[in-house]
Amino acid sequence: MNTSTLSPTDNETDPPRNMNRTLEDVNDAMAMTLLPVMLYIGVLMIVGFVGNVMVVYVFIFKFRRGTQNFLITCLAVFDLISCLMAMPTEIVDVRYFYMFDSEFACKLLTFVTTFCAMCSVFTLLGIAIDRYIKVCRPLTNQVKVKHVRIWIVIVVFVALGFSWPSLIIYGIRSADTDEPHITGRDCSTADQMIGTQYPLIYNIVLAAGLLIATTVLLVLYVFILKAIKIHRSHMKARASFASDTVVSTIEMSNKGISEPHYRTDVKNSFKNSERRNKTTVIAFLVTIVFVLSFLPHLALMCTRAIIKDFDHDLRGSSLVAFNIFIRSYFVNSVANPIIYGVLNYKFREESVWLFRTVLCCRRRRVQITQEPSFTSFS
Repeated sequence: MNTSTLSPTDNETDPPRNMNRTLEDVNDAMAMTLLPVMLYIGVLMIVGFVGNVMVVYVFIFKFRRGTQNFLITCLAVFDLISCLMAMPTEIVDVRYFYMFDSEFACKLLTFVTTFCAMCSVFTLLGIAIDRYIKVCRPLTNQVKVKHVRIWIVIVVFVALGFSWPSLIIYGIRSADTDEPHITGRDCSTADQMIGTQYPLIYNIVLAAGLLIATTVLLVLYVFILKAIKIHRSHMKARASFASDTVVSTIEMSNKGISEPHYRTDVKNSFKNSERRNKTTVIAFLVTIVFVLSFLPHLALMCTRAIIKDFDHDLRGSSLVAFNIFIRSYFVNSVANPIIYGVLNYKFREESVWLFRTVLCCRRRRVQITQEPSFTSFS
């Protein structure tokens, strides 16, 4: 009897208390929960911007022109676009989790993200093809800068072909909140596209394109690394022969070369080979990081496709983790300058010089502005 009288009281008091919460309150509470996600994207944005600006500057003004340097510069430009356009919009999307009202910004975010990802993977494919020809087919016609320029133009148009459907499929979606009477707005599959097959078909096409390109990349690097291993064993044997074998003076004189000159040529050839091998290793690591950075994103997208709206039931730390890993592809835009800095001594040296130059100029400007100015009157 008492229980039955208490229940109506509870039912009468709960709705008014919930009704007092507005969409802004729900959104602000979600923003506080997802604050680590915004900080995560913000750090990636700053580090990626600084690192890729250094890559563009160093590879254009400090390194000699070449196919690899040109392709790496283009890769850095695509990463810069992601840092300057996709990441800031993504932060706004997380901050206004239930109040994302700009359909234009939503479409721009999905378009730029897809475009940069496709440009990156096909640029990496161009790097792998160039490395394959240099390492595995050194006696054939090599790729020239004019060829890679044409390749980048093709890459841009192919990426546009993969990206333009996102302008139609994605937009503002009605999003359920914790409060039954409050419905938010989110940047996701547009409401008019929900229930159609177009989003599923589009995601399958994107996944298939990335899968095919990744498979080709891995196959190419298997052949490249195998050729490097064989070539390195030959170079070591040749270097050992040059240092341990006493070459007949008569035979050397008949050939018109001296023993010291012969040994120097072997050492120079070995150094050049090691330099080319290091370039290949850097390109391979960049490719591996790209693949690994997309794996969490693709896994979560597949899970969401199989278990419909499973992410809507996530709360607390699980929701934070989901929103971090669903954006794992942003790591790719930040990792490349770090790889160059660790493995490329020349790039590291030039980057340190550039950083010190900018820092010294800033200090000098501060000192000049702080110095008192004296005006003389005659």
